[in-house]
Amino acid sequence: MKFSLAILDPVVSPIKEALSPVLNSAESWFYKLEARDRNALLVLSVFLGIAILYFGVWFPAKNGLAEAEEDYRKQAELVTWMVANETQAKAVGSSLSGSSSKKLSGSLYKVVNQVARKKSMSLKRYEPDGNDKLRVWLENVSFNQFVSWMQELVQRGIIVSNVSVESQDAVGKINAKIIFKRG
Repeated sequence: MKFSLAILDPVVSPIKEALSPVLNSAESWFYKLEARDRNALLVLSVFLGIAILYFGVWFPAKNGLAEAEEDYRKQAELVTWMVANETQAKAVGSSLSGSSSKKLSGSLYKVVNQVARKKSMSLKRYEPDGNDKLRVWLENVSFNQFVSWMQELVQRGIIVSNVSVESQDAVGKINAKIIFKRG
């Protein structure tokens, strides 16, 4: 089976016809130049062609590959870290899903903040939501501290209504948004 470029004629022909006057005038201008100028123009054209291929194709492809490899390495580190902490996360998940039999005594904010200070954590921001809910934001905290903090709060009778966790560039560090409510 032969491949023929004839199928491209309907597309190529109008382009050739449109560019023909420009190409003809450029060609006549080129041949009017002295031989030395034509050679210099050819060398310059080859140089520009190589520069365009390098900076327009090779360099971006090479950088894209390097960025993809770096992203892959970071994702592999994250997976390794997640696998290493899987049992701890499952333990927290099961303790959070079970209902607590203890009743919270005192202010919800007071208990959450007290346990955070005990775990050497500081609340970035908090926002009461009525009498029975508290929204808390944490930034750049250790995942292990976070899990320990959550476990103690659940043991004290606080119910975790919603948790949103984002990993940070530093391995083992997270940002979190949590909604607590009275048990």
